Amino acid sequence: MKTDESFFNTDDDDLEIKDPFKTRKILSLIACIICQILVGSISIWGNIQVYVCSFLRLSQLDLEVDDVFIISPTQTFMISIGNIIGTKMLQRFHPRTIVGGLGMGMIFFLPTYVGWKCFPMNKAVVTSVIMCFGGIGTISSALIALMIINPDDRFPDIISLKDDIKYNYYHEDVADNVPIMLRYFALAEFILMILASFFIWMPPYLLDKADEISMPWNVEQSNNEKLKAALKSKSFILSYSMMFTAVLYFQYITIIFKPFGESVGHDDQFLTFVSSIGMIFNCVSRLTGGIILERMNFKKFFGLILVSSVILSFTYVLVARFHHSFALYLAITYFIQGSVQVSMPIYYARIFGPEIGSQAYSYFLTSNSISTLLFSFVVSNFSGALGYSGLLQFTGTSAIVSFILLVFLPNDPIEYKKDCLLDQSSLELGPVLMESYGDFAHASILIRKETLLKRMSTIRKQLTKISREFSNDNYIQMHKKTKSIKREAFGDY
Repeated sequence: MKTDESFFNTDDDDLEIKDPFKTRKILSLIACIICQILVGSISIWGNIQVYVCSFLRLSQLDLEVDDVFIISPTQTFMISIGNIIGTKMLQRFHPRTIVGGLGMGMIFFLPTYVGWKCFPMNKAVVTSVIMCFGGIGTISSALIALMIINPDDRFPDIISLKDDIKYNYYHEDVADNVPIMLRYFALAEFILMILASFFIWMPPYLLDKADEISMPWNVEQSNNEKLKAALKSKSFILSYSMMFTAVLYFQYITIIFKPFGESVGHDDQFLTFVSSIGMIFNCVSRLTGGIILERMNFKKFFGLILVSSVILSFTYVLVARFHHSFALYLAITYFIQGSVQVSMPIYYARIFGPEIGSQAYSYFLTSNSISTLLFSFVVSNFSGALGYSGLLQFTGTSAIVSFILLVFLPNDPIEYKKDCLLDQSSLELGPVLMESYGDFAHASILIRKETLLKRMSTIRKQLTKISREFSNDNYIQMHKKTKSIKREAFGDY
């Protein structure tokens, strides 16, 4: 087969190659955005839990908001389990197969993964754009849900007291709209999922190797071995522990902001408005977070997030009764939430690479769900004794612990030398863009010097042995009859 010499030409002019897959990549990115909107639509529990609880109270009058608090952590936990399954399936099946899967958890990381595959050199920006539309999905879903359930913007007129906490609920004329809202959402998600399945696509070449410029992967090792090494690494263990204690503040506030706001005198219309503003901040943080991380160290960025969480958690109760300060604190809280959601996938892509990073991240997400699930038991059993102030101080203390763990978190790409038996010095790394018979492809050429060095060493040893044999007169006499010289050392070299 004829070799294309332009493949080895690295001049700048030759690297400017038109990508014939550009349109398909853009359409695939749009499909990823649709999927992320679907994922964002499930994050509206904080906005609708009062309505859902009001509906459930029609058949169980002693039910309170803190009793249904566990629904959101349970939802997060099930999503993380589905995400692990979905990420594993991505290694075996086309994304279109998974989009039509059994649950949202299976497509939770799919948009980001496919985006990385289509645009491997712009992982941070692609992650930000996709995550931003997840926030847009949350905002639009929350507003649509409220328009369906409470179109007349009625105020809750049922008051329930539990210890020192006051809860407000709606009558059945509003609460009965909850099942109708769920039916509309199910239909809309079905239509959007079909639309996304038409356009989602991944390049036919292995971009996980093309964009891993500075990481010494051993291509002869299986991904399972690399994943095991990643899950045992210091980077994974510390980041898992850090996230376990970092998420409590914003998870708690974004779930209970409505009953919390109502307890200090704010009405439902105001709380709905400020939550919409907060979710806009969430979108902005997702969009800007990746851009900032292109220029800023991850540990500094995440450190600012944790410091903000500590300050807000210890001072929120002091300013909550004022409209402007309540709105500002809630907006910053949503900004923190979006920043965390966009920064950790980028961190995992940089530390472990997109292929292994996507799988390791699916396990990492369980830290969020397990932490919130355990915290829900604290809320259910001690909310009356601790109150909002005590629970917020608890979340602030956990953020301090997370900051301490962040100090020791590695920020350098993991090297698999120990597990993959590959030394970084034995590679020449770099992506090469090639054009072969009109088709565009990305290639990552790893020139293994190891094999060549072994051959050179073998030749050197054989030559040394032969020279010694020739220098030995007795040995030469043994071959006088045949006049032969051993040449097998030069076999195929």
